[in-house]
Amino acid sequence: MALAVPDPGYTPTIGTCLTRAVELWGDRDFIVLPDRRITFADAEAASRRLGKELLASGVGKGTRVGLFDTYSTEWVIASLAITRIGALAMPFSSIYRP
Repeated sequence: MALAVPDPGYTPTIGTCLTRAVELWGDRDFIVLPDRRITFADAEAASRRLGKELLASGVGKGTRVGLFDTYSTEWVIASLAITRIGALAMPFSSIYRP
């Protein structure tokens, strides 16, 4: 017996999910770190700006983009920007040692 899959009423991509989160919780905290906070609206705006920059530099759907950074708000913004334009985020750990 197959389970019924609910219809959320929108295409659940990173971009649309983030836009929906902004509609519901725009000014609420999305990421909280000891020294920094970022709201859903701030994350959406920053990832949209970076996504436009990536598109302008030739990154597009299916492009693999390496992320070599510590886990931070910048890492999350970059990951959101990469995936919202259809590129593939390839995270590399900053604590990796050869």
